[in-house]
Amino acid sequence: MGNLMIVLLILSAFQFTSCSNNESDNQETDSVLVDEKKPFAVADYYFAIEKDKKFTPYDKAIYQRGDEIFLVLQGVGPFEVGSDSLNHAELNIKVINAIGQIIYAKDSLFRESGHGKFENNMLKSPFGSYVSGLTNQPGKYTLCVTIYDLVGRDSIPVCDDFFLE
Repeated sequence: MGNLMIVLLILSAFQFTSCSNNESDNQETDSVLVDEKKPFAVADYYFAIEKDKKFTPYDKAIYQRGDEIFLVLQGVGPFEVGSDSLNHAELNIKVINAIGQIIYAKDSLFRESGHGKFENNMLKSPFGSYVSGLTNQPGKYTLCVTIYDLVGRDSIPVCDDFFLE
């Protein structure tokens, strides 16, 4: 009988310490879950040139007029999952000249290809590119690539300078 009482006391103590209907306890649990959620971010990026259909990092960021300039983002996400159990991303680019004028802009580059199931809710290496023209003046330009999480309603602009000779 004594052993039965000890077991019942242990079970009762476990029930009171592990279960709670108290709203403040639930709020604490919810806030912990929110804190654990990773923010939407870009891990890194680099300028690149394309050789044999592969990107090669290009640390100089100095290009010739007529070159295609790539800005490759790395490790983008995590993207939120929509009610259709899919992610939905979009990408815009713009190029700004040395005096702050937008000389090129292109929106909605992903379109339907940005709607799908991303591995671990991440995009490995999305990119934006700009084909410079012979009419571009030599000098400093800024390439901005903005990636959007359309489900999570979040975005990250990544902008960096490059030079045309």
